[in-house]
Amino acid sequence: MTKITNSKHLAHYLDNWFGLFVISNFEFVCHLVLVIWYFQVLNLTFSLKN
Repeated sequence: MTKITNSKHLAHYLDNWFGLFVISNFEFVCHLVLVIWYFQVLNLTFSLKN
């Protein structure tokens, strides 16, 4: 029983931490998403050419 509550607490803690990380590093996250999206588009166009 304690394991279940511990994992719930851990998930809640991670959720809060992740939320704080995203808010404080919003610009960084946006740039990261843009870079990933850009590479996805590049890969797509490259695979379409071949």
